Amino acid sequence: MLSAVLALGLRRDFKLPPMEQVTLLIFMRGKSSKGMPAEQLETMQKGHIANLERLGKAHKAPCAGPFENGGDRRGLVVLTLPKDKVPQEFENDPFVKEGLLKLELHTWMVPKGLFAWPTLTKFEMGMFTFAWVSKGKNPKLPEPKDELAKHVEHNLGLMRDGRAALIGPFLDENPWALGGYIFNETDEAKINEWQKADPRIQSGRLEFHTLKLYMAKGLFKRLP
Repeated sequence: MLSAVLALGLRRDFKLPPMEQVTLLIFMRGKSSKGMPAEQLETMQKGHIANLERLGKAHKAPCAGPFENGGDRRGLVVLTLPKDKVPQEFENDPFVKEGLLKLELHTWMVPKGLFAWPTLTKFEMGMFTFAWVSKGKNPKLPEPKDELAKHVEHNLGLMRDGRAALIGPFLDENPWALGGYIFNETDEAKINEWQKADPRIQSGRLEFHTLKLYMAKGLFKRLP
């Protein structure tokens, strides 16, 4: 991993933390549930939650939650499984089985060891922010020396001081996002202010987007 990063232009004295690949699953809106009985949808919801709880207990899914006002993006799950092993884990999810939810999968490179795997039987829910960067208005702008290093250092700093739980690039072809973030903050203005320190966003090379996310608290460790 380090040799690949050096090839992208990071300084040779730049030190990355150990990294790991996880899969980011985005639940996308499928067919309409219009006309389905409320009792059936309630039973399906229970089965959907039960499957996510099963994955958490098996240490396959360290975090999951729905988006607020996400449009066609309904929620996310982070899985410690290769992308090709994920679909089989949702074959019995009632919403997926009935086509109400579709799976969009991305390989995500994040710092290793940040999942807390709490053993609580009851979790306190909280609000977070899921964010992503896409190609900006100036993707071909000449890149100043050390811009990539400053971008990575900024993201590591967000995780080290606890403002963000997870940040990293997507490794597969992705039409809408180049990298993802989970922030421990819901104030969009505050997050956007933090991102003024990221030269790749401020130059217009990258464009920054956010969605509110509900998840249980206590799911992450802070990056040392």
